[in-house]
Amino acid sequence: MKAFSYLCLFIVGIFPCLAQARLGDTERQCVERYGSALPPKKQPMAQQDLIPGLSHATYHFQGWKIRIVFVAGHVVAQEYQKKLPHPSGHGINTDERAAVLAAESAGNTWDQALTHPLQSSLLSSIIAPALLGGQHWMRSDGAYATLTPMAFSLVLYSKEGLEAARQAAAAKEQKRKESVPKF
Repeated sequence: MKAFSYLCLFIVGIFPCLAQARLGDTERQCVERYGSALPPKKQPMAQQDLIPGLSHATYHFQGWKIRIVFVAGHVVAQEYQKKLPHPSGHGINTDERAAVLAAESAGNTWDQALTHPLQSSLLSSIIAPALLGGQHWMRSDGAYATLTPMAFSLVLYSKEGLEAARQAAAAKEQKRKESVPKF
């Protein structure tokens, strides 16, 4: 009976994580789950876009801030972050990470990966995880998840989201190259 009580407490404790948006969900499903997104002017601090140039929405839900990127009305990338990190500086813990990855499995499995496909430097893929705690997972359908250094956010990209991010990075690089003066 005592084990059953602990199991119930564990499930209730992780339930907010299990109710998060899913890669592939529609904007309507996100609104039904969280309520309306915060208007861009009401967001306390501007953050770097997960995929530049695409529609982003920020929701607050049961102590979590969830930033979502939509393409054609569907979630292709998202970031989970506790609204108020623990005073000790700890971010997302192991149980919370496991709950999010389980909820985001979509019938697939997550396997730990050494690097994230959007990392361009072999050096950063080796040093950052070793020194700062960044961890990566790949889902069997091509989606990726990254627990950022210091575990303050968990970022997920669908296969389509990764392609959109690559295209945005290529466009940014092309623009940078075009801006170089021709002496």
